[in-house]
Amino acid sequence: MRSRMSGGLLVSALVFASAWAGGCASGGDVTLRTDAAAYQRLSEGERQGAAAKPESELARARQELDTAEQELANAKREAAVLTEEQAASEDALAKARAALAAAPANKQEDARHELEVAEAGVSVQASRQPWLSARDSWLTQVVEVARRHVAAADAGVELARAQLLARHDGSVEVERYRGQYGRLHKAWSDAQAQLRPARQLLDHMEAALTGAKKRYAELKGTVLPAPAPIPPPAQ
Repeated sequence: MRSRMSGGLLVSALVFASAWAGGCASGGDVTLRTDAAAYQRLSEGERQGAAAKPESELARARQELDTAEQELANAKREAAVLTEEQAASEDALAKARAALAAAPANKQEDARHELEVAEAGVSVQASRQPWLSARDSWLTQVVEVARRHVAAADAGVELARAQLLARHDGSVEVERYRGQYGRLHKAWSDAQAQLRPARQLLDHMEAALTGAKKRYAELKGTVLPAPAPIPPPAQ
């Protein structure tokens, strides 16, 4: 039941991620820029007063993007070792089955317990795969949201500069900059709203993985009584 549920949720996640990526791609980036030379000719006091807050927001957004990209890169490196861990758990399971088949009567209980431990280890790996996939999808979307934030903050800087330049130059079309900011800010807000389903999927997969790990730890920590000696054959 669990594997069928996880598979269905993973398919849903892939469909959702594709639709999400397509929707966010329409947000775009900043294409309308103020005249940098004209802006630099303004006094330092004017520039600092008008753009300090938007530029601070842009710096924060860029830091968020750097952090999100690093977390995604770390997650991908972690996922790369999954194949080795899966192979090790399958090998342990095969050895436990062989040990049970060869165990004498007074060692059968121990051997069965070791088999249960090995089976639980395989279950942990089986639960980890959909969790890693869900986490990758989530972090990929977090990166895209951070990019949308950078674009919106960048547009905010350009709007602030345009408003300042317009005080000295009536030809500056502030409404165009305001429209650009509104469009990119909405794209960022929409991307944030669409993160929730991906987070819910990740939480579901994490709960399944936690349950599998708990079961494995419980079995691993169980101490069985010493096996009874095999009585000598009757004389």
